Amino acid sequence: MTTEPSGDRLGASVMRALRTEALEAEFFGMPGPRMREAGCESLEPMESVAVMGIIEVLKRYRSLARLRARLVEDIRARSPDVVVGIDAPDFNLGALKRFGHAGIPRVQLVSPQVWAWRRGRVRSVAASCDLLLSIFPFEAALYDGQPLDVKFIGHPVADEFPLTPDRAAARARLGCANPEKRLLAVLPGSRNQEITHLAAPFFESAALLAASHANLEVLCPCVSQAHQARLEEICALAAPKLRVRFLEGLGREVLAAADVALVASGTATLESMLARTPMVVGYRMPRFNFAIVRRLVRVPFIAMPNLLAGHELVPEFIQDAVQPAMLAKALDAWLCDADRRGAFAAEAATLHATLCRDASVTAAQAILGVIAQSRPEATSGVSPWTMTDATSEDAPSPSSGEPTHSCRK
Repeated sequence: MTTEPSGDRLGASVMRALRTEALEAEFFGMPGPRMREAGCESLEPMESVAVMGIIEVLKRYRSLARLRARLVEDIRARSPDVVVGIDAPDFNLGALKRFGHAGIPRVQLVSPQVWAWRRGRVRSVAASCDLLLSIFPFEAALYDGQPLDVKFIGHPVADEFPLTPDRAAARARLGCANPEKRLLAVLPGSRNQEITHLAAPFFESAALLAASHANLEVLCPCVSQAHQARLEEICALAAPKLRVRFLEGLGREVLAAADVALVASGTATLESMLARTPMVVGYRMPRFNFAIVRRLVRVPFIAMPNLLAGHELVPEFIQDAVQPAMLAKALDAWLCDADRRGAFAAEAATLHATLCRDASVTAAQAILGVIAQSRPEATSGVSPWTMTDATSEDAPSPSSGEPTHSCRK
């Protein structure tokens, strides 16, 4: 079940790796555009369950539950060789448990964030799948004592970034070859909720920084024309004198070229680290949601670089701390301290190397191994594979992750 663009990318890359190992592989499920392009038959489009936020999910609980039940029956009727859930644990784990009752092998690709909140979910994960493929090195230990096979496959995004970035080349590709120019990347997120709460203070922060750095150029990558139009509108209202280059579809290129980045908490913080770009991280959400989350979350940081490092590698500002003056000051501190930027790049390089494991290929081989244990005859190369999406734990909540898929041979 794919509910996020990152899950769609991961699903597509694992599909390609599976086809390399099993040429007649077939896939079906709830794909996003990348997975559809890679050949996954769509039982339901990813976009139909793209819901974020506690209140938003509760409003759609019944329709999501009906959709989940229908998908489970459709998938079960086709008797796949394996069902692979990709992220989206609240939408996938309950379905994986049901497939287990039918004797179908189950793999969960990407662990729920049990290290952050609801630690007791390790038991439900163990009860719902036969193999957990984790993308972070600290996750396996959390499942010690559970009847579950856990394999660290590395992070697929880490495999997509060079271990030795070339910032000068990235700048040249964006037409920013002047070495005297300082580049600030502004990434306030792509979801409506993120844009609503972060775009204005992010652009205001950029304006304050530009006022003290005459050679600063501000770049803002966008995922679509609609995304760009909304950000341009917010920028015009929040920081009318700020000049910003909006670039569609060039998020990683912008991060690779930038001297510093202002980033919404999420995958972009990991991408900025992999690009060796020091960052300031901010995040805000509706007050009601935050009041609930703050009682549940049990980690000292929200930014993935800090979680991986085990200390505050990059500054982060949450909720009421997202103030333009504070963000601008933190960005200025990066620009004014070359030694600090160098230390960040060195530690980021170490973390990057830890995450590079050829994740998609490693995941595909592990999935084939589960099928081989269940049905040795299925690995003979005779019959086709099928990858499918699944559904949720006790409550369907697409916001908590990404896809599910199944394989049949």
